[in-house]
Amino acid sequence: MDDDDNILPLSDEDVLRLARQYVHARTLALVHLGCELPGDQRDLRIVQELLDRGFIAKNATYDRECLGVVLGMRLTDAISGLHWVILGSDSTREPVLRFFETYAIIFPIGSLSRHVRGDENVVEMFETLPKFIMELREHLLTVH
Repeated sequence: MDDDDNILPLSDEDVLRLARQYVHARTLALVHLGCELPGDQRDLRIVQELLDRGFIAKNATYDRECLGVVLGMRLTDAISGLHWVILGSDSTREPVLRFFETYAIIFPIGSLSRHVRGDENVVEMFETLPKFIMELREHLLTVH
């Protein structure tokens, strides 16, 4: 099996799932902080505040996944060539970000739902990843 067989385009159901998760993240911000997600980089500070103030429990996996969707959306806005795909198969489908058609994959949802240390810095993740992707892009351009 080719590695590309494990990277699938988003289905309509996947798109709907991501949209529902984003709406849930907006609801979390509204309920806990009394504000909307504005749909730009300011979203990340709101996500960070939700985590820092303890509104999202470490074991609240779905809530953390929804916040990861927000991180992923802001990354796709900031990095040209980064887009949502599904990693896995029909039975295990994980939305991830892929840089163009490379094997550079970012796990924004898992970064907030699985790696629960209590010291996640969403803004730092956002600021670090574009620099890393651009360095990777330059490397790929020089190799080919």
